[in-house]
Amino acid sequence: MRYRFRNRLRDQMISWLPTPKFTGARILCFHDVQDKTAFAERMSWLKNNFSVVSLDDCFTESTDEIKVAITFDDGFRSWITNAAPVLEKYNLPATFFVNSGLVGLTGTDMQNFFKINCFRKEDHLTAISLPELQALAQHSLFDIGGHTKDHFLFSEKTDKEMLRQQIVDDKVALKKMTGLAINYFAYPFGQMIHAAPAVQEMVATAGYKKAFTIVPGAASQQTNPWTINRDSLELYQSERVWSQWLHGTYDPFVKKKIKLYERLQRSYR
Repeated sequence: MRYRFRNRLRDQMISWLPTPKFTGARILCFHDVQDKTAFAERMSWLKNNFSVVSLDDCFTESTDEIKVAITFDDGFRSWITNAAPVLEKYNLPATFFVNSGLVGLTGTDMQNFFKINCFRKEDHLTAISLPELQALAQHSLFDIGGHTKDHFLFSEKTDKEMLRQQIVDDKVALKKMTGLAINYFAYPFGQMIHAAPAVQEMVATAGYKKAFTIVPGAASQQTNPWTINRDSLELYQSERVWSQWLHGTYDPFVKKKIKLYERLQRSYR
């Protein structure tokens, strides 16, 4: 994805700030992984500097360490070719949030899904197949979560039947595909505007335990189980930026931004 100029300025600012004292849990969010070497180097660094845990363990009693969970969104074949082998090598657990309607798509159907539903136009993107998803699901390190059937763009105006199709039916489909219980959900696009109260209510109705945004912040400090924070970091950001981010350097700026948006009657996005 294109790295915006304003994000470069943000990262430069973060790298200059003093490192705050932070203990608790944070959750990383990735999508496709194209650079296996860069991913391996960063996962090695992550393991050596933080306590990498499963999503379940994010919500256990805190320690003096910073706990970090790894998650992926959508449903890419690169999870199989590039991500999973690295995670296996370093014995790192991960949760994969999957669009059930993307699994097994090929050709024009797949390209249209990425372009229309995910707003992704890159030619290299390939969807995960059903056997590949099942292999992930059977691996002891990995877990599968829901992400809607069609990578649906929710809003406060989404009708109840569409919510049911995208959330409840997606959960049923993923359980049928994998044979496993599906306990966690991640909102496509992941901002608060996409997790409107009616959407959260349907997530709860579907029987999920928790749901996740990609609004930056500490998972361990979130009191609403349906809007848990995740940090979307990129492999081309420096180790210094990652370390500062995972220590919570950016968190106060996010909180101020959310408060500003609330005064303007806008949702953080």
